[in-house]
Amino acid sequence: MNQPIAGYLVLSTFISTANQQLRDAFAMFSQAGIQDLIVDLRYNGGGLVSTANLFASLLAGPGSTGLTFSSTEFNSANAMQNVSTSFSAEANAITLNRIVFITTGSSASASELVINGLEPYFTGAREVASVGSATFGKPVGQSGFEFCNSSKLLRAVTFRTTNVNGVGDYFNGLPVDCAAGDDLTRLLGDVNENMLATAISYIQNGSCPTSVVRNIAGTTQQAFKAASIEQGTTAQRLLKAY
Repeated sequence: MNQPIAGYLVLSTFISTANQQLRDAFAMFSQAGIQDLIVDLRYNGGGLVSTANLFASLLAGPGSTGLTFSSTEFNSANAMQNVSTSFSAEANAITLNRIVFITTGSSASASELVINGLEPYFTGAREVASVGSATFGKPVGQSGFEFCNSSKLLRAVTFRTTNVNGVGDYFNGLPVDCAAGDDLTRLLGDVNENMLATAISYIQNGSCPTSVVRNIAGTTQQAFKAASIEQGTTAQRLLKAY
C-alpha cells in the first residue's frame, strides 16, 4: 500500500491523560510511514508544560533528543531560577518533513510553546508552518505565592518562555503562513472544512492556496477521491487521531 499523504491529529488540551494517547497516535503514524503531519490546535488553550514537552519531542523526532526545547526565564533578580528544558527520548517519535499547525486566537500557552519551540529545528527541507489565524499570545507563565497563613494563593505572572534562539515575545500571537477561517458547518477532520483544506493544500503544494477557501476545499476533495481509486479511501489517505 502506498504511503498516505499526511497524518492529521487534533489535540484539544495538554493534560496528562493525553500522554499515552499521543504516543499511540505516533506509533500509528510511524507504522503508516507518515512524513507530513497536520496538527489541529484551533481550540487548544494550553495545559501542562510536561505534556507539551512530550508532544514536542514526538514531533521533533528521535534526532532531537537532548536539544533545547524551551527556556523558562525570570527577571534579573531571580535569574538563578532560569531553566532550560530539552526534547525527551520518545520511542514513537518520528522524523517529519513538514508540520502544519492549524491555529486560531483560542490557541494559547502550551500550544504556542510547542510551535515556537519546534520552529528553530525545522529548516531547509524540513518546515513548520501554520494556517488559520494568529494565536492568542501568551509567552508567559505564573508562580504561586501563599499568604494569610497559607489560606490564600496568589498566582502572579513571573516568567516568560523562549525557544533555543531566544524568541519568546509573541504577545500579539504567533502569525500564520496561510490565513483561513474556521468552518463551523463541518466536523473536524472533514477535508472540505476551510482550515483543514488549506492545510492539505499547503502539504500538497508547499504554498498558500491562491483561490478562495471554498474552492480549495472542493479541489482538495477531488484530489483525494482521485488518489483513493488506486491508494485506498480518503480515510486511509488522511489518517486521523483524536
